[in-house]
Amino acid sequence: MITGEIELVSVPHRGTVAAMAAAAPVASTARSPWWRRGAMLVGAAGLVALSRSLPRTDWLALIARVGPIFPLLCGVAIALISLYARGLRVIVGGVVGWGRLTYNRFVGEAYNVVMPLGDIGGDPLRVMDLAGQVGTARAVRAIVLDRLTYATSGLIFSASSSLVAVRAFASWDTRLQHLLVGYSSVALLAALVVFLLATRPEAGRWVVHLLHMARIELPELPSPLPIRSFARALGWNLLGRAGVLVEVGLLLLALGQPVRLAAIVAIGALLSVTGMVFFFVPNGIGVNEGAAVFALKLTGYDEAVGLTIGFTRRVRQLTLAAAGVLLSGLLHRGPARSVQRAGIEEEPAPAPIGPIR
Repeated sequence: MITGEIELVSVPHRGTVAAMAAAAPVASTARSPWWRRGAMLVGAAGLVALSRSLPRTDWLALIARVGPIFPLLCGVAIALISLYARGLRVIVGGVVGWGRLTYNRFVGEAYNVVMPLGDIGGDPLRVMDLAGQVGTARAVRAIVLDRLTYATSGLIFSASSSLVAVRAFASWDTRLQHLLVGYSSVALLAALVVFLLATRPEAGRWVVHLLHMARIELPELPSPLPIRSFARALGWNLLGRAGVLVEVGLLLLALGQPVRLAAIVAIGALLSVTGMVFFFVPNGIGVNEGAAVFALKLTGYDEAVGLTIGFTRRVRQLTLAAAGVLLSGLLHRGPARSVQRAGIEEEPAPAPIGPIR
């Protein structure tokens, strides 16, 4: 399958390319049932294990406390996923529909939850799904660049919101303020490095060389993304990141708490920083809930409110993860209308930056 995709890019005859582009999704579909069933079984097992690892509490009473806001929270989360999908659509050049990419991201996020592998457990499924639309090589490149864009948006959002929080809450402990300012400086520098890796081949080689000197090994980098495309995709990802502010505001409203913009930004900053720093903790179990309690207490709310918000966000996450695992059986849907166009009209992708030794 991979060899076929490489030939699709390199064969100069348009008729041959068209035939291969039409045949590739069919072959992928014919072989797909085994991995779809396997993915669903693994996802279900992961979901059960994750549910059993959570602290025992009355989840139904928790949902009843937030009332009709809970379905709205799920709707907001799906809307944010669609924003991230818009960023991926920019990366693939618009040859795959927004709805299809929203589906791709939704299922991928579900498996990121049930297969906690540094928040990339669902990426192999996303690649296999997208490969039926644009080919394996382009699918891998798109998902890698999507991850780089997502990481950059997380670094920028957490850094900028932390600076706003420090300015808004000058009464916070000086050590905490210094930690947040220091994190912001490091995060913005890291965002610049990721930007160079994703958009500038020459700078990317220079950054890779520095990382190699520091004995930090990375996989082979994909061919670069134009700066304008990266900026557009980054904008959609930043909008998605800002969704945590909407979620926190809705939960405060449902719990009858005063909604203050400065407090919401500060809470969002602390939650984002925690998520970036402790990304290696599987699903942030315990970390995210503790961060919610800490953030709410720092901004003047009761600890019980923070605990309720943390647990409600976890229930929302599990609900959408279960829906995503069920939907993963639909990954065999037919290719998009633009498959042939993606295989024929696009110029071959630029050469990779090179292997990182």
